[in-house]
Amino acid sequence: GDTEPTDTSMLWCKCDEPSSVLVTQEIELGNETISTVANLSSPYFASCAKVGNYIYIMGSEANTDVYRYNIETNEVIKLTATMPDKRGYCALGAVGKKIYVLGGKSGGAKDTIYMFDTETETFTTLDTILPWATYGMGCAVLGTKIYLFGGYMTSQINLVQVFDTKTETVVTLSTTIPIPLAYAGCAVLGTKVYLFGGQTNGGSAKDTIYVFDTETETFKLLSTKLPMSLYGISVGVVGNKMYLFGGYQSSGQNTIYK
Repeated sequence: GDTEPTDTSMLWCKCDEPSSVLVTQEIELGNETISTVANLSSPYFASCAKVGNYIYIMGSEANTDVYRYNIETNEVIKLTATMPDKRGYCALGAVGKKIYVLGGKSGGAKDTIYMFDTETETFTTLDTILPWATYGMGCAVLGTKIYLFGGYMTSQINLVQVFDTKTETVVTLSTTIPIPLAYAGCAVLGTKVYLFGGQTNGGSAKDTIYVFDTETETFKLLSTKLPMSLYGISVGVVGNKMYLFGGYQSSGQNTIYK
C-alpha cells in the first residue's frame, strides 16, 4: 500500500498491486447452504468463465446464446452478442478481460478457437486452431496459458494441449494423461492442476484423482479416490479446499464433495 504502517516492528515496502495472489489461508464458508438465486432459460451442456463480478455462460449444441450472471445482484441477462456457431462441450478459459472458447462439438469435434472480449462483447475467430479437434476437455487456466486435458474425438484421448494466449499458439505436450480421459473436472492450486474423475474408453466413469505439475509437466495418481466414479463434475476452489458439484455416472448426481 501507499501508507506506511504505524507498527514499525513490521517490514513495510511500497509496491504496485500484484497481478495475482495465491491465497493459502483456509476460509470457512459458514453454513454451506445451497439456494436458487437465478434461472437460465435455455442453455445445456454449457460452459462458464468468470471475469470480475460476472460469470459468462455460453456453449450449446442447441443455440448460440450468451448469458451474463452478476454474482453481486444475482441477475442474469441474455446478451445481444451470440457465438459464431453452436458449440456444446467446449472449453472456456478467462485471461484478463477476454474469454477463449476452445474446441467443442457441433455435429462433430471442432478445432476452432474464438475470443470473446467482455468489454466490447464481441467474438473474434482466431487464425490459430487446435492440433486436435476435441470436445469435453478438462480445462485449466494458469497465468496466460490454457491447458486442455484429454477430451473426445471419435473416442477419448489422453493428450494435453496448451494454448498460449500471448502468442496465440498451441502445442501438444509430449506428456500424456496416464489413461484416455474426457469430461474430467479440473481445479488449479498454485502451479498444479487436479483432474477429478472423467470418462475413459468404453464410457465408464472413473474415481481417480490425478495431479499435473505444470512446472515439471508430470502426472501423479493420488492414492485418494472419489467416493464414487463420476464424470462431468464441476469444481470450485476456495482457499486450499476444492468443492465438487454433481456429475454423472449412470444418471445425474446431486452430491457435493469436499
